[in-house]
Amino acid sequence: MCTLLEWSENGDILAIVQANSASLVLWEPKKTQQHQLVDLPCKDISFIKWSKSPHSLLLAIGTNRGQVYIYDHARGTKTQVASKHKRRILCGDWNLEDKFAFGSEDRQITICLPSGRIFDQVKIKASPHSVTFGGKTEDKDAILSVNMGGKTILLYDLNERENALELAFQARYGNIVSYQWFGNGYIIAGFSSGYVVIISTHLNEIGQEQYCAKFHEHSLREIVYNEANGTVATCGDNCIKVVRMSDWKEIAVEYLDSEPPASSATSGTPPTSSSMLADLSGPSSSGSGSMQAPSLTFEDLQWTPDGRILSVSSHNGCLHNFMILSSALRSSLFDLDSPFAAVLKPIAPWTMLFTMGFMVIAVLLVISVQFEVSCWDVIRAMSGFVEGL
Repeated sequence: MCTLLEWSENGDILAIVQANSASLVLWEPKKTQQHQLVDLPCKDISFIKWSKSPHSLLLAIGTNRGQVYIYDHARGTKTQVASKHKRRILCGDWNLEDKFAFGSEDRQITICLPSGRIFDQVKIKASPHSVTFGGKTEDKDAILSVNMGGKTILLYDLNERENALELAFQARYGNIVSYQWFGNGYIIAGFSSGYVVIISTHLNEIGQEQYCAKFHEHSLREIVYNEANGTVATCGDNCIKVVRMSDWKEIAVEYLDSEPPASSATSGTPPTSSSMLADLSGPSSSGSGSMQAPSLTFEDLQWTPDGRILSVSSHNGCLHNFMILSSALRSSLFDLDSPFAAVLKPIAPWTMLFTMGFMVIAVLLVISVQFEVSCWDVIRAMSGFVEGL
């Protein structure tokens, strides 16, 4: 049985962990020999994460016993991190400098290097739910953020390690379900009671909410932001919502059935959404006027990197995929897939005038050289000008 899946940052390698197996499967669909086995000194893998740097292929592997290994795919080597964790590794994240931060059930956060050497270790007051690198535009991976027990977010600056900050939120929001970094040092967080909050990490704005709204009446399960299309998607209360962050306009609402399609149960095929292509340009007609108590439990929500497809999985085994067709997002998703697209792309007026002027001058020069006359004579001849007798 497969327990963990993780694609590499470039999308070329899929790491697969199987239950009670001491081997890690690396699947590379673009190669002739599509998969290889990596032997591990343990069978209780709890976490895996590929590095983000384009110059390295490193895989962090955490276990239920608190051990962490760094696998270098290019060299085929495994290095054990010299940490002192005794309990399960729960979460982790890489930054672009190949520093890996991870947290365990023993309420400790460790930051290590690919060599296995410890860069820093921090004791926190609650079990870490997630660990994420972020920061401001000029230094995007300088701050390590930790979701501590779903109650607060710890901000730990790697450049100023003695000045850790803790972000607290109003009790009515509920627990922190998930959060993401975006823009110039901002965090968007989703809460269990349905609220979405944006907060700044700038020193002069610490603790100040930049935005707050209740997206779901009863509960929120997951929130994901996509930089490519500038939208945030949430799931909860049997529905998915997509909001454009430039003006906070709700551009999509899609309600999902709580029961999987009947055909899936009889045919034995994996259940998926009944419509694999959905136009999320407005509220779905399947939605009801009054929201009922949620009966569908979502498992995960993810964008593709280009922001074209939104996928959501649920506990009943369904996987729903929605392709964004909204005209509100089409301009930001437009790319030149063919030469015809380049022709259809609008041309700036000044560019058109410059091009036409250049072509006229070129034609005049060619004619004057061909007939051995001046450009002025060519202009007079073309305009029909005749000198008076």
